[in-house]
Amino acid sequence: MRRRLPLFAAALAAALLAALLQVPAALAGGYCHTPATDGRGTTVTMEDYCYSPTVLRVPSGGRVTFVNADKVAHPTVGRGSDWYADVGAAGRATIRFDKPGIYPYFCHTHIGMIGVVVVGDGRGEAAAPVVVAGPPAARPAAGAAAEPAAAGPGTPWSLAGAVLLGLAVAGGALLATRRRRARQPARAAPEV
Repeated sequence: MRRRLPLFAAALAAALLAALLQVPAALAGGYCHTPATDGRGTTVTMEDYCYSPTVLRVPSGGRVTFVNADKVAHPTVGRGSDWYADVGAAGRATIRFDKPGIYPYFCHTHIGMIGVVVVGDGRGEAAAPVVVAGPPAARPAAGAAAEPAAAGPGTPWSLAGAVLLGLAVAGGALLATRRRRARQPARAAPEV
């Protein structure tokens, strides 16, 4: 029994290590882990769970088109819910910023995915921007099979880590039960 304990401890340590190592870096404390970028233009691209550029500078009255290059939706919300752009997978939405100011925004479902639009020189009271209606999103034809959702980063390792962790917990419970039984005195068989 004592010879198996070091082997079990090593297996448990390996399972725990595998469970910890399987978490991809992009999910550790948020999504976007690239340096912030600064740019001028009219387009913010959503790709690899990041807004690019992170800071976009536009003139007053400028329109900003949010283009989603990811296979997942990025519902984008302005500070205080002043504006909302429901940008589906491979979709786009356009927002008009009329007054100078700083307009921070974030992805409602992917914490850490943040950006800001600086209108004019960035001074002034920011007012609620105007959502510009865009073309309707393309819908699959009736009877067409929908494309399955893309697996997130680390999905195969997540499953393997969960299985290893489950096996380690089950093995630990089994070992604890056997040790408890081994310590109990043998009971006498009931007389018939």
